[in-house]
Amino acid sequence: MACMRRASVSRPGASLGYTAVERSLRFRARCLRAPGCVLPRKHLWQHVAGPADAEQEMTKGVFETKAESGYDDEIAERYHFPRRYLAVAQTLVGNWIVYREPKTGGGRGSYIAAARVVRIDSDPMRPDHHYARMDGYLPFDGVVPLSRNGIYYEADLRGAERPSNVGARLQGRSVRAIANADFAAIVRTGLGATLAPENAVRLGLDPGHADLGTRALLDAPAEEQERRVVQMLTNRTLRDASFRGQVLDAYDNTCAVTGLRIVNGGGKAEAQAAHIWAVKDGGPDMVQNGLALSATVHCAPARDNRLPCPSAS
Repeated sequence: MACMRRASVSRPGASLGYTAVERSLRFRARCLRAPGCVLPRKHLWQHVAGPADAEQEMTKGVFETKAESGYDDEIAERYHFPRRYLAVAQTLVGNWIVYREPKTGGGRGSYIAAARVVRIDSDPMRPDHHYARMDGYLPFDGVVPLSRNGIYYEADLRGAERPSNVGARLQGRSVRAIANADFAAIVRTGLGATLAPENAVRLGLDPGHADLGTRALLDAPAEEQERRVVQMLTNRTLRDASFRGQVLDAYDNTCAVTGLRIVNGGGKAEAQAAHIWAVKDGGPDMVQNGLALSATVHCAPARDNRLPCPSAS
């Protein structure tokens, strides 16, 4: 089966299947490359079915990804895509996207992580393909399904007449824009375990450990958290807490070196989550880059670069 990202062949004059929003984005990308460009109001890429306010601006995106897609993806660092998606991808530079796995090819049919698009580069080996260079990659605490309580997160999918039409709406749209509000709802759901008050002690987010700015984000109502979702994604304390939770779950709160497993009455493990490749050197906040290490393990092994210091996270 051909990968969803592959460009389809169309007859001259036939529709490429773009939504009104994506046609507007393509117009904007072409206009911005022309000298003296002035965008008319109707092309400010706002969701056609919603109010023209900040929450409806289509400045966030979705990148579809799956294992063995045939693309040169390393989603914490780069996303590979064909030329047909270039116009939409260019409008997302400097903004955040969510990654989603389609069900085809054994995927989970869910949103799995968030990341920021830094720039778009041409593929020197395949002139009809490009790379989106990414940073800030943060896997979600748990996967987020396409819909919640029967309501789709993406506004364009909510407009489908029947659920059976949703697959057709996604076909050929592996790179697409979504509204800020829809992006925020997906991210907040994805970070639900980190934000949950019952996990504060376990993740070091209780008032005795988290700074005032982080506590303000945690204590804010859900609507305020969604408005400040980019602050949550860039907050180092929250990112460390999410990383800690995922790494300790993967290791069952057990030190990878000593085999020691101690969990106190508040649910906080004695083991800490350490980055193998340090964040300051560009290491990602993902389980594959983490180890659970006991606080009793000295940092001496870090001197020969074989083990990280557990206090790094």
